[in-house]
Amino acid sequence: MKRFVTLLLPVLAAAALNSCEDSLPNYLISQGLQQGSLYLSARPIGEVLNDPAGDPNVKKYLSLSQKVLGFASQKLGMDTKGNYKTYADLKRRWVSYVVVAAEQDRMEAHLFQYPFFGGLPYRGYFKFADATAFAQRLRQQKLDVYVRPVPAYSTTGWLPDPLVTSMFASEVDFIDVLFHELVHVQFYVGGEADFNEAFATWFASKATERFLKETDFPESERTQLLADLKESQEADLLQSRWVHITLDRARDFYASRTFRDSKGEARDKLREDFFKRLAEDFKKVPRLEKWSQIEWNNAVLVSLSTYHDRVADIEKYAVEKSLQPEALLLATKNDAAPILAELQRLRGSACSRSFSRSPFAPTGSVAPSECLPEQIPRSEPAAHHPRTP
Repeated sequence: MKRFVTLLLPVLAAAALNSCEDSLPNYLISQGLQQGSLYLSARPIGEVLNDPAGDPNVKKYLSLSQKVLGFASQKLGMDTKGNYKTYADLKRRWVSYVVVAAEQDRMEAHLFQYPFFGGLPYRGYFKFADATAFAQRLRQQKLDVYVRPVPAYSTTGWLPDPLVTSMFASEVDFIDVLFHELVHVQFYVGGEADFNEAFATWFASKATERFLKETDFPESERTQLLADLKESQEADLLQSRWVHITLDRARDFYASRTFRDSKGEARDKLREDFFKRLAEDFKKVPRLEKWSQIEWNNAVLVSLSTYHDRVADIEKYAVEKSLQPEALLLATKNDAAPILAELQRLRGSACSRSFSRSPFAPTGSVAPSECLPEQIPRSEPAAHHPRTP
């Protein structure tokens, strides 16, 4: 396989030189070249683990990865498809960068078209310079743009993805990321990025907790991992609730008569003031003060929506149908259409986005209320989610 990739790279490079800069063929070829280079640099995990000069911290994560893969296959019925059997030392903090774009006058993602996957609300680049250059060209089209770094990605089973150093933030996060990306290997519904990402977020949270409780760890290590998990779940719950609050505020703002009746510079000023108020309000939220430093725009909002907005609906559906995560995963893999139809129904129900049995809350815990708290700082009257952005 590596020999095939080595022979293919020069052909792809020549083709890329003859394509327009932002054309889909050029994008696919140029990123394919970099994906190929990453693949060629990866080493078998067994080789890294047996290297006497290897980094002990890297070995810790690689050993943990094999436990996760075994659990995913044996306990959760997941097909790992040969993923994460190799390791690539990136020698940089992030593996890639995602560019998200949105319309300026509404919360609507600008979709990028791909073969097989349909329209997706993001475009990924391995190099930061390529991502920012593309982002600048999108801004010239009068779109809101957001560039964010990512620690991991999935080729959804098309290629055997390697483990990369950017995934090694913490053991609990690493386990969560692995399960998240493995969900994408099981299925990826074309044109349904919000559902795909939300399902992976929901499933990974459930699988991580079960893995830590059922895997044979030394007791002191398990205690520490479960404590770390609880802290992570509390942070995720807080972030998820505030994502929904923020998305609701933005929807109210764009639906308001004041905004709809405005034009030109007056409309731009309303938007600017709204996002300033949004940032200022986060200075008042304990543990989320850093969100006040975000350069808020619609692209940031739709990015948060992609990963968070449908998670609670998936949780509510699983509870209604008495489905364990692995059973819902299998059902979705076999036929996602009826599940998507049911989730659309749930979106119309009261409090669906703030369903009290949050997937980020520890199993067996009870949330304080069915709906979002009434004491919500708002700068606009109300008519009615990647971890941090």
